[in-house]
Amino acid sequence: MKVIELENVAGGAFAEKLNDAIYKVVENIQDPNTEATKIRKIMVEMKFKPLKNRQMANLSITVTKKLAESEAAETQMIMGINMRTGEIEAREYNGQIPGQMNFSDMEMDSAPITKSDPIDLRRRKADKEATNEEYSDAKVRTQ
Repeated sequence: MKVIELENVAGGAFAEKLNDAIYKVVENIQDPNTEATKIRKIMVEMKFKPLKNRQMANLSITVTKKLAESEAAETQMIMGINMRTGEIEAREYNGQIPGQMNFSDMEMDSAPITKSDPIDLRRRKADKEATNEEYSDAKVRTQ
């Protein structure tokens, strides 16, 4: 029996379909949004439908692939009604609620606090009250 060269079957269409499937499998393996260790498959199905005289057969070639699904992208949303506008708002939660202070937002005294220094909470409270008075004075002036 003469050997059939797969590169030439169906005018090269079989080799083209197989190469395309291999490329898509490799591309899927490299996709960071898919599970790395999931098995990918390429299935080649060849259907031979012989004629009654057995001298010839119709050949149907199908190349299918099973790839890893994209993993779900997950996040958290903050939603509610804006008390100023009355409109419904939704935002992606990025670790901080809008309007809420973060430690990195706080201004610290230029002198670092050491273990031996006592923390003067009264002074900090007075500083905060002074800041609030300045804010309320500025608010009154703008109205």
